[in-house]
This record gives sequence, C-alpha cells and structure tokens, in this order.
Amino acid sequence: MSINIQEHVESGGIGMIRVEGELELNTAPEVQATILRQIEQGISRLAINLEAVVYLDSVGLGSLLSGLQRARERGGELIVICTNGQVLRVFDITGLDAVFEIVPTEAQAIARLGALPAG
Repeated sequence: MSINIQEHVESGGIGMIRVEGELELNTAPEVQATILRQIEQGISRLAINLEAVVYLDSVGLGSLLSGLQRARERGGELIVICTNGQVLRVFDITGLDAVFEIVPTEAQAIARLGALPAG
C-alpha cells in the first residue's frame, strides 16, 4: 500500500494535486492532509488528479469529500480529474459523481477553476 502525492500551484492560484497508487484507509490521511494544507494556505480552488490511482475505497472518497467541503466553505471548489473506469465506477456506485465535478484532463480542470473567483 503505497501512495505518491505531488503538489504545486498553477498560475492563477489553482492548487494541483496528483495522486498515484492506492487511495485507501492507510493512505487517505496523507491525501487529506495535503488538500487541507493547501486550503489553509489560501488555495481554495483545487484540482485532484486521480489518473494514476489504482484503487479507491470509501475512506479515500471521504478524504476527497472532506476537502471538497472545506474548499467550498472558503468559497472555492475541488474538481476531480479522472478517466480511469475503475475509479469512476466507485464515484458512480456511491452517487458521488453527482457531488464532484469530474473532468477528463488537467487543462479542463484548470480552465473551469480559473473561471471561478479566487477564494
């Protein structure tokens, strides 16, 4: 059970977090801490790239949901980037595909977030 998290800030103050590996019980706290750290630093418009996630469980989803709620509290948004059918199926089964905005590319997420006012 390993995870690799890369983060940076795009021009316009958009946080980009790329997650690789398994987003589950043991790794979700690290992902959640990364999301919350960016929000605490004033970055409330976030894109989370899950393209390289090979496994996602309910705890992993919970970490993303927590980040989404915190971003929205700060006037921002959290957009998920994913085309991985296995991961998208988890969002679909849980009904969270109706809660999260999910786009297929980083460029689309950045464009969408760039249209929002900075939080």
